[in-house]
Amino acid sequence: MTSLTSSTRISAAVPGTYTEQIEAMSVDGVHVHSMTPEEAYHARRGTDWSYEEVFERLKAAGLDSVPGTAAEILVEEVREVICPGKIDTEEWLTAMEAAADVGLGLTSTIMYGHVENEAHRALHLDRIRSLQDRTGAITEFVPLSFVHHETPLKEQGLVETGASVHEDELMIAVSR
Repeated sequence: MTSLTSSTRISAAVPGTYTEQIEAMSVDGVHVHSMTPEEAYHARRGTDWSYEEVFERLKAAGLDSVPGTAAEILVEEVREVICPGKIDTEEWLTAMEAAADVGLGLTSTIMYGHVENEAHRALHLDRIRSLQDRTGAITEFVPLSFVHHETPLKEQGLVETGASVHEDELMIAVSR
């Protein structure tokens, strides 16, 4: 049995490229729903690739659809508080539109019940609706009620509770 050198062990532990990961998941007719706008943003780093090129490569590797997570609330004043390290609203929308442009299906989300207000929620829904009007590619919308327990937002005193049952019902009704 051959022993591994330390450099071999390190390289063996490095995850494959995004396309290698998609190829590994795309077996036996499995629908691969992966690669968020945030991940596509990171895949572009250090390259001159457009979002379209990233998603074309991933589609060729077996990607079938893109999850619309990392959206949180698509309003910058809210994003600056709840997810300052994530891509901004315009990058998220640009990435999602590019995924649709290369023929990938999309899902979309909203995470509500934290520091946003009703106007922020309405603006988010309007942005999702406009994306759908432009692309026709969104197959699912998932409202995610913020779970506030043991979060940095609660620890910082920015939230005391999550959304109420009434707010959950209203979000589902309005988003339909």
